[in-house]
Amino acid sequence: MDSILLSSDEVSLNKRNALRGEAKAPTLCTMDSILLSSVEVSLNKRNALRGEAKAPTLCTMDSILLSSVEVSLNKRNALRGEAKAPTLCTMDSILLSSDEVSLNKRNALRGKARAPTLCTMDSILLSSDEVSLNKRNTPKGEGSNPVHDGQHPSLQR
Repeated sequence: MDSILLSSDEVSLNKRNALRGEAKAPTLCTMDSILLSSVEVSLNKRNALRGEAKAPTLCTMDSILLSSVEVSLNKRNALRGEAKAPTLCTMDSILLSSDEVSLNKRNALRGKARAPTLCTMDSILLSSDEVSLNKRNTPKGEGSNPVHDGQHPSLQR
């Protein structure tokens, strides 16, 4: 939602900072990714697969452009807790089975997430009560659910 509400100047500024690895607003990733040129997307995708992503916030578009083999490989590694490309989270989450999503969601709520990159689908599947609880805890710096509060390591440099 933040990304959608950004002015064109704000989006351009965040995009520039993200490409420099200095993004000031790590949660504003979707819009930046959409606005990247194909060359920029390809470069970040290559770096991410090498585990050397320079712009960790630019994850959505990279995930969409991964081949099915690349997605399967990252999904397998993520479930093992050995994800090599932590920014490639969105597509992995979508491809998880309902059992896998439920397991990761349970662990995340306990603060013991085994697959830290699999955050998007978990957030969508949280009940309104769970979302409210995490929202209440997060502003106080007491969030027990790090994958949903915007402070997860996969969003940090």
